[in-house]
Amino acid sequence: VTKIGNHALSALDMETIEIGDNVTYIGIAAFAYCTNLKNVTLGSSITQISQHLFFRCHNLQSITLPNETERIEDYAFQHTGLQSIIIPADVTFIGEYCFYDCTSLNVVYCTPTAPPTLGNEYVFPKEGTTVYVPANSLKLYTETKYWTTYKSAFLGYNF
Repeated sequence: VTKIGNHALSALDMETIEIGDNVTYIGIAAFAYCTNLKNVTLGSSITQISQHLFFRCHNLQSITLPNETERIEDYAFQHTGLQSIIIPADVTFIGEYCFYDCTSLNVVYCTPTAPPTLGNEYVFPKEGTTVYVPANSLKLYTETKYWTTYKSAFLGYNF
């Protein structure tokens, strides 16, 4: 299997997903509404996190995004139980409402040196989330469109 289609596994009763390196594409909302899903590991061939991929996976607490990830599309993690997330260094885009309404999301480690383009100002929760960004890029993040919304949550970090 190299591709998982749109809505392919949505609303299934599973707790853990491990996607191997042979999978290169996961479609829109492929795992949406998997309300018992807790842990996900994605293989290194995944470069894009599709729209609504984990939408309303309320119990999703942990995901490992591959270092090769370049894009995280709209609503990908909206309404999940994620407590923290590491945004890999190659990410250039994070879609609108991506982590919005993730009320347990306390920590975001955003490792790209250049701030990824944000789809809107509602990508992350507005309160209660600390966003760690590269210390040498802190000023750039605070001046970049939509990232300015979160500047009070920024902490410089040496990744």
